[in-house]
Amino acid sequence: MNNEKLVLSCILNNQGIHDIIFPELKQEYFATDRELMAKVLDMYRKSKAIDAYTLIDECPDKISEILHIQTIVAHTHNFMDYVYRLKDDYLRRQIRLYFGTELGINDDPYDYMADKLKELSDIQESITPHIHRGLLEIITETINELDRSMAESFGIPTPLTKLNDLTNGWQPADLIILAGRPSRGKTAFALANVRTACEAGKRVAVFSLEMKDTQLMKRLIWSMDIGYEEAGGRISRWNLDIFEKGGIDMNYVIGNSRLLKRLKGLDMIVIDYLGLMKLPKAENRAYSIGECTRALKALSKELNIPVMLLAQLNRDIDKRTGRKHELSDLRESGDIEQDADVIIFISRPWMDGVTEDKDGLSTEFLSVIQIEKNRNGKAPVTIKARNNERVNFYMDWDLPEKNYMDNSGDQPGHKIIPF
Repeated sequence: MNNEKLVLSCILNNQGIHDIIFPELKQEYFATDRELMAKVLDMYRKSKAIDAYTLIDECPDKISEILHIQTIVAHTHNFMDYVYRLKDDYLRRQIRLYFGTELGINDDPYDYMADKLKELSDIQESITPHIHRGLLEIITETINELDRSMAESFGIPTPLTKLNDLTNGWQPADLIILAGRPSRGKTAFALANVRTACEAGKRVAVFSLEMKDTQLMKRLIWSMDIGYEEAGGRISRWNLDIFEKGGIDMNYVIGNSRLLKRLKGLDMIVIDYLGLMKLPKAENRAYSIGECTRALKALSKELNIPVMLLAQLNRDIDKRTGRKHELSDLRESGDIEQDADVIIFISRPWMDGVTEDKDGLSTEFLSVIQIEKNRNGKAPVTIKARNNERVNFYMDWDLPEKNYMDNSGDQPGHKIIPF
């Protein structure tokens, strides 16, 4: 069945999906039904009701075509799958137009475009002229670099002083895995890292497969502990790009990241989360996961930036007496463990029934940050962090609350209470 007509059928027969499907559509995606889709998009922009009969009023010369589309049996719960197929068709036509290549039915157009983008990048790099510089210019630049070397050796700051001490900040070309059981604070802690990086002047790209962009923004605004408008104004000055879409694949992440790096610059990527990504086809899921983490590690090296990937843990920990996470708790852990430079587990003892730590202190607002792998530093190490009722409020457990934004690492009496 023609994907254009399947999408149009879903639109005409299910008004409840309009606000979800229309932001994903452009009339350019349609070849045979472009004129009809242009009218439908115009009706949506003007907030007009859209069904077969209202569309016939707008396009009386297309009555038979519209009635035929209405009778097509399209499963409206699959509407986004039809949209993805429609975009695939459009991309295939563009590839044929610009590159003269006719892709086979089993060829992935996104893989083809990713390869072409890499080829174009290599060509651009190869033709960039190398200018022979004078000795004095080289010496001056070298001295300036040496003067900056200590400051620049620190990577992108994290929300926690102790974590900064252990990692020296998130380092370029590192793949960071942030893992935990559901509702243990993975997204909240990831957004705390986004906030800290953005407030340090870094550009961050967030690929959200689970939450809408407005949900993520609410969390960021709530975390500011100031008025909503003031918080929004501050965030508007950040270099932050949010890509909100379910079922994205690696080519979507790679293509948009490369484009951002080239056009605006890019310092860090956060992906929430691995379990919802559209994985490459393989004999089994474990191999698909490995393909994904290898691609992300390669991307972090290519762009020379840290990539933070959120991941779920399996349920094995629920069967153990102790609550300490192990690397084997990662779902399909072999390749993840091998590819990652840093692996962090996050847990909430309060949610696991542990209401006090061994010092008798309440664990209600306690998060345990367990650095289980750290390729360039010490591991395993456990850090205690405080988060309050605000969904994205993190600071070192033993610091006064008024200093929660102070990540300098030189607070008087700074120490981590053992858990």
